[in-house]
Amino acid sequence: EFENNIPIATYLYNNAIKNYLEYRGKIVLYFKDTKTILISQLFLNRLNEQSKANINEFKLPNPIKHVEKKPFVIESKSKIDKIGLKHPAPYSYIDIEELTKIESINNKIILDPFLGVGSTIIGTYKNNKNIGIELNPKYIDLIKERFNFLNINEAFQDSQIICGDSLMEVDKIKTKFDDVITSPPYFNILKNNTSGVRTDNSQSRQGIEYYSDLSNDIGNLETLNEYSNIMQNLFAKIYNKISENGKIYLVVSDFTVDKKEQDIHSMFLKVMNEAGFTYRTTSYILQNQKVIYPFGYPYKIVINHIFQYIMIFEKNEQE
Repeated sequence: EFENNIPIATYLYNNAIKNYLEYRGKIVLYFKDTKTILISQLFLNRLNEQSKANINEFKLPNPIKHVEKKPFVIESKSKIDKIGLKHPAPYSYIDIEELTKIESINNKIILDPFLGVGSTIIGTYKNNKNIGIELNPKYIDLIKERFNFLNINEAFQDSQIICGDSLMEVDKIKTKFDDVITSPPYFNILKNNTSGVRTDNSQSRQGIEYYSDLSNDIGNLETLNEYSNIMQNLFAKIYNKISENGKIYLVVSDFTVDKKEQDIHSMFLKVMNEAGFTYRTTSYILQNQKVIYPFGYPYKIVINHIFQYIMIFEKNEQE
């Protein structure tokens, strides 16, 4: 990492784009025996004679001497129950439960502003209290059905579940919360007709194909810039409500917009810094049920996403 806790991958991405290279994805290299994590980025040369004349050389700044926290890897246990699969993009509550063990998340009040079908609550409720916000009332009904199916009705009774728009509902929360664990909506990419490749034949979506048709659904925004601005607005509101030294755990992945791969990890780093939070580290969920497969070979190659980021930020007003 470099000055201001900027990851080297983000620094290289920003400079490569300035120098007219085309970003096509990342690979995370994880060595179990040494717990070493390395990042490999793929860029394609799209230079023409005019752009060659405008290339700017860049040098790496001095690295910071102390890294706040070493990253970790969770090997995903991604089996989702049949009710959870009625959401178009659920994540594994088993992975979230593992996260709480690694990070010692106990006796906390946890907020999930994008609750979906309740995976965050299922993965954390045993040792924590929860506040969840979900825009779509149909998903609130699914949460009740899912908790009953999993025989954990106490999780529903002990949690504050709010149906509404997070941009408005966060301001109404009267109590401070300690941490945020969430997976933000993936913009409007669920409306794409493309599909990935999984070795366990679980790629086909269950139930509806995208989040909703609601006008204020983030999944219906037109541009990535709108998405970024709304996320910054929301997390700025969360900054005012979260406890001092409270942490944000963002489960995100890079994705493609208009057939162009986006470095969503770097986008959220900028979003969260501008919302006031301090970046700590990025850890990973390794999804072994997916295969490494180059899409669009040979011209428009994109590396299949076989991992998700767990981006960790902290509110620290003293820094």
